[in-house]
Amino acid sequence: TAAEYRQLSGILIDKKRKKLKENFEWDVSVDQQTYDYVALKGQSPRFGARPMERLIENVITLGIAEYQLQIGNLDFGARIAITKKPNAENWFRIDAN
Repeated sequence: TAAEYRQLSGILIDKKRKKLKENFEWDVSVDQQTYDYVALKGQSPRFGARPMERLIENVITLGIAEYQLQIGNLDFGARIAITKKPNAENWFRIDAN
């Protein structure tokens, strides 16, 4: 159901945030629109959670990597905010201090 996909989205994104915290000490915040987007676009009754996991990798991990390539490396302990642009498919903003 949609509620189950939202719950799974939260679990998988929070797992990714925790891993980034453990490995790089990054404090990653993700807005509700990103959680909702992943829950909606990651749905796959046929393939289970795998498409959602790939989507999270594309949005969060590759997004942060792209940010570092364009702006510069992030220090340990950096604060990173990921926000979904409303009404724009596949568009996210990443801010870091």
